[in-house]
Amino acid sequence: MCGVVGIYSKKPVAQELYDSLIHLQHRGQDAAGILTYQEKFHFKRGLGLARDIFHTHDMERLTGNIGIAHTRYPTTGRIEIEDAQPFWTGVPFGMALAHNGNLVNYNEVKRKVFEERHRYVNSTSDGEVILHVLADELVKGMAENHVDTFFDLLCDAVARLFKATSGAYSVVSIIVGKGMLAFRDPHGIRPLTRGARVNPDGSKDYIFASENIMFYPLGFKQEEDAKPGEVIFIDNDGNLHSRVVGREAALGQREPEFSPCIFEYIYFARPDSMMNNVSVYRSRLRMGQNLAKAWKTKFPNVMPDVVIPVPFTSNTAALAMAHELGVRYSEGLYKNAFIGRTFIMPNQELRRKSVRYKLNPQETEIRDKNVMLLDDSIVRGTTSREIVQMMREFGAKEVYFVTTCPPVKFPCFYGVDMPTKSELVASARTEEEVRLYIGADILLYQNIPDLVEAVTRVQSIEHPCMACLNGHYVTGDVDEKKFKEIEASRNKDKGIKKSMDILIIGSGAREHAIARAVVRSPQKPRLFCFASSNNPGIRELSVGYAVGKITDPTAVINFAKENAIDIAIVGPEAPLASGVADALWAAGVACVGPKQKLARLETSKGFTRDLQAEFKIPGSPKYKKFSSLEGAKEFLSELGDLYVVKADGLMGGKGVKVAGDHLHTYEEALAYCQELLDSCHSRESGNPGAAFVIEEKLIGQEFSLMSFCDGEHLAHTPAVQDHKRAFDGDQGPNTGGMGSYSDADHKLPFLTDEDIWQAREINKKTAVALKAKFGEGYVGVLYGGFMATADGVKLIEYNARLADPEAMNILAVLESDFAALCQAIVGGNLRQEHALFANKATVCKYAVPEGYPDSPVKNQKIDTSGVADKNQLYLASVDARDDGLYELGSRAIAVVGVADTIAEAEKIAEAEVNNIKGPLFHRQDIGTPELINKRIQHMSFLRKQESRI
Repeated sequence: MCGVVGIYSKKPVAQELYDSLIHLQHRGQDAAGILTYQEKFHFKRGLGLARDIFHTHDMERLTGNIGIAHTRYPTTGRIEIEDAQPFWTGVPFGMALAHNGNLVNYNEVKRKVFEERHRYVNSTSDGEVILHVLADELVKGMAENHVDTFFDLLCDAVARLFKATSGAYSVVSIIVGKGMLAFRDPHGIRPLTRGARVNPDGSKDYIFASENIMFYPLGFKQEEDAKPGEVIFIDNDGNLHSRVVGREAALGQREPEFSPCIFEYIYFARPDSMMNNVSVYRSRLRMGQNLAKAWKTKFPNVMPDVVIPVPFTSNTAALAMAHELGVRYSEGLYKNAFIGRTFIMPNQELRRKSVRYKLNPQETEIRDKNVMLLDDSIVRGTTSREIVQMMREFGAKEVYFVTTCPPVKFPCFYGVDMPTKSELVASARTEEEVRLYIGADILLYQNIPDLVEAVTRVQSIEHPCMACLNGHYVTGDVDEKKFKEIEASRNKDKGIKKSMDILIIGSGAREHAIARAVVRSPQKPRLFCFASSNNPGIRELSVGYAVGKITDPTAVINFAKENAIDIAIVGPEAPLASGVADALWAAGVACVGPKQKLARLETSKGFTRDLQAEFKIPGSPKYKKFSSLEGAKEFLSELGDLYVVKADGLMGGKGVKVAGDHLHTYEEALAYCQELLDSCHSRESGNPGAAFVIEEKLIGQEFSLMSFCDGEHLAHTPAVQDHKRAFDGDQGPNTGGMGSYSDADHKLPFLTDEDIWQAREINKKTAVALKAKFGEGYVGVLYGGFMATADGVKLIEYNARLADPEAMNILAVLESDFAALCQAIVGGNLRQEHALFANKATVCKYAVPEGYPDSPVKNQKIDTSGVADKNQLYLASVDARDDGLYELGSRAIAVVGVADTIAEAEKIAEAEVNNIKGPLFHRQDIGTPELINKRIQHMSFLRKQESRI
């Protein structure tokens, strides 16, 4: 947010411009500038506060009766002297310009200014771009020579500027030898008002400014606000010309709505301002009144002892709220007025640290009291969190936090410094999660209708801009691509180079594969790991590694906070079931992994089937849930010999028994059902209800298809086939997975294009259903276990994380930046291009201890020194000791072969796994042509049988 002022007068304007900047200092504290004209441009610009930039000798040099001034805080660009306004150019005439706002299409316009208009932009400021576009349009207009007056020429030039640019801008400009120009964008997003002062000779002086707060002390009277799309020109004789232009041209056939920024009333404007015929002070009083009514409705039995505003913007609303509640109003936070606003400070760490310098709690107003804090908004959450903590340190019994602004969920691209969605505390959190994050006992946001009513009760504004609250960008051109482009550009301009700190939770081969993908990122993120055991492979890649209880949210959060983690990736399912993802988000750590209620997709088989039924998601077999044996035998009889019995909850992948493989009679099936009832695994995993599910047995070929999900968008991985049986030929007991393979075309040899499409559609519809059911999106990996059958693809089950061993296959051929993929997942801007894979085949083989899985040998030394490609070696259940690696009784090590064909990849994997020495064995047939041909023949037979029916 910036402040602009322009003065046209009969007397020198430098002092009045300086005084105006002092009045507008709240709108920006990074830089300021004054430019006047008398025979030539005179200007002074500098970094910092106006009072520190301008001195007596500067004021003496700034001669002239016409001038413009600007106070800056950066919405795009760096904090450099080159970016301080006003800007000027010598052609045509000599023009100077200052602006408040932001261009959505800044990069595009800047490029065209150079490539097509041949004008060099020396700064990163939108203002310089606007100046060059306006100047060039004036030059073109003069060459065309089709207008009668200079004002007509100006109006045509501004109308063309409106067509070329998109965004928010209120502009004041000097044109040498002609006069002063002011205009407001077609939506009227940023404020601009006009005042006049009558001179003794009857002539008028004029002032244009972002706010009218300096009008009275300078002797001006407010005339009116600039209309959306209005061009106002004061010529050299003091005549005022006005015309609204470009309203239809700006957005094609639709006339732009008048959409002034509602955040001006909440936060930016001084309370004594009058904007768009609305008193800022009165609107804030009404915000407090509406909040009080909402409090009484929502918390009728809770009353604070004192209402304390977070000064100074919130004082007015807090006064009204205290009055409505019948509670004492107290200025229990003293603000040092000589320290700037933290919200507009350019660095998050500076914002956090400055809170305690800026605000000093008054202990007598806080100790042993239930304190209600009222603030204008919660944007990043840093300030709010610090203030709540300060209240507790000074003895508050309970702390209630209320805010006049609804949750800020989207960045502003119209002039407010909210460059990335991930910075906004409410962007990916529920209100309860924000409450936990800031540490308040109660949190109450103003709702949007009450906010709009408070601002528009007296003066109607039908369509205020609330893009930061509702994601509706009034210029109509902010799509996902533009969203991403602007965020990336701003971060680049601001020099954001900090490496990401990424945390992996878990310690298996899957997590080792994730770790390798993280460290391959060109962003060079720092890797941390919180694990239940030591994994020497991950430890070697990590900056920090800790062993602890990965299902304990508190332990995970403590480690994440200690290391300032940006993104956490949950590997296994158990932490998701225990709510670790919920705790991470609440603590301000973005998480690749769904929250507990969404992870029920894996932790409750019955929940998944019910979700399919409720939202008509295809691919479900017949099923019933049971919490007792009643009806179980009848349903088994109904299914005949084609049934599967599944534990409803988590059992480490071993809770499924299939008729014909594990169960051969109804008696055996019922005995297993009773076993599941007795163990009550579903209750233990946090999903009380059915103890088991009986389903129709599916006949076909199993495969996995995973989709990354950001809550709304999906990016799919190649299909993979896992092998659960321990021994060659699909013999022996079930395991967690002995190996897997994928093909170069990202299908599998026995699958059709239609099969892949159906599996992806099931994943897509599941993501949509989860959002509809819970009101928030699934963020993480949807791992669908599917069965290709004669009549289409069926869903066997879902897992809520990357598969093991399939993760090794897909990550081995991931061409995209994995860190950027994680950013897109947690940032809500995921696209398929974030997950691009090489057209290579892969084969993964696990080496496991002799006797695995029933009676494995343990603590036997193994040797991997013979493995040629260590980058495709993934450590699982092993320990590094002084004399080497030791296996620990479970799947020990995985290797992956990558090649143009499955057969070639299998040869590489087989050779590498044979290079691992020790009491281990592996399946030799995974990925071999013989086994794959059996899969192909089986599916071909089933499809032929179906076609005959």
